[in-house]
Amino acid sequence: MDDHFRFPIGHFVPYLEFTDELRRGFIDQIPGITKALREVTQHLHDEQLHTPYRTGGWTITQMVHHLADNDMNAYIRFKRALTDLIGYCSTTTICLAWEASYRSD
Repeated sequence: MDDHFRFPIGHFVPYLEFTDELRRGFIDQIPGITKALREVTQHLHDEQLHTPYRTGGWTITQMVHHLADNDMNAYIRFKRALTDLIGYCSTTTICLAWEASYRSD
């Protein structure tokens, strides 16, 4: 399969260094994400929302749900990190087992 269709915005390239300016830029984008997502999806009908953009790719509905899942997982992990300071999740094994119980492969 053509990489252009599989990775329409290109392959992931990790940042080698996070500067304060880069971090601030990412943080500044957060408030507008929901509005932008709503603007690009509100005019779509069910068939469009449930059609993959390529063979084997995700539908728009799946991508939107993935964003919500990702944000919720980040929120939960942040809360867990805070509670870890007081011993709630005392071992990595317990934390990973807890997380795996909510995941379906």
